[in-house]
Amino acid sequence: MFKKKEAPQKIILIFIFLSLFILILSLVFVGGYLLGEKKIREGEVKFLKAELSKVYPPLPSKITRISGRVIEKKGNLLKVRTKIKIRPFSQPGKPAYQTTVKKVKVTKETEIYQIDKKGERKNNQGLPKIFLSLDDIKKGSYLVVSTDKDVRNLDIIQAKEIELVF
Repeated sequence: MFKKKEAPQKIILIFIFLSLFILILSLVFVGGYLLGEKKIREGEVKFLKAELSKVYPPLPSKITRISGRVIEKKGNLLKVRTKIKIRPFSQPGKPAYQTTVKKVKVTKETEIYQIDKKGERKNNQGLPKIFLSLDDIKKGSYLVVSTDKDVRNLDIIQAKEIELVF
């Protein structure tokens, strides 16, 4: 069947091929397992982010309203101390809100009003507004300022509406 010299060489070749086959099979198995683990981890992270967003919704892409107290009034320019949310939730040493001072420019087109808490609702449109003037805003007044632009990076905000809270 085998010659005496060929038999050990064929056995060695068969052993080498079997070893390589087992090695390749093992590498494929380990690689597939690790790839599957990565996909499972990515799925878990995606699920946890979705669950977390229910409790801590993500930050808005655009902030068009601020609220705060008037610290200075000069003509038609108001300085308002406000807090802007910079993180979904606070962490040790990293607060969720940043306190800043924004300048609010009031023009003739700016609506200044206060909600009439004693008024009656009309056609499900909420409580009626009592319209005011710039003279009704004093240092220490608490305001909600609305605009069309994102206020995060603006120093001077062009007010579209100002609600005097108290």
